[in-house]
Amino acid sequence: MKILEYSIRRKAFKWLWLAALKGDAKAQYWLGFAFAEGIGQESSSTKAIQWWRKSADKGFNQAIAILKILEAETLPIGHSVSTPDESI
Repeated sequence: MKILEYSIRRKAFKWLWLAALKGDAKAQYWLGFAFAEGIGQESSSTKAIQWWRKSADKGFNQAIAILKILEAETLPIGHSVSTPDESI
């Protein structure tokens, strides 16, 4: 059963990867989760964030939201998250 589950996850990862490479923002978002959770490949927070940024750059709201949450969790107290519109 585990072999079948692994095979299905690898196939899902492959299709997400192909769609993400073609620029599909939703696929890029979900590929970020695949990397974050280690679904279909080894876990990588760096790759997850890279794919979420690509998705966010295309305006995908869920990717924008997750990046803001991650930034808020890693910033020192007293600092704020700025968006490109807020920078000088």
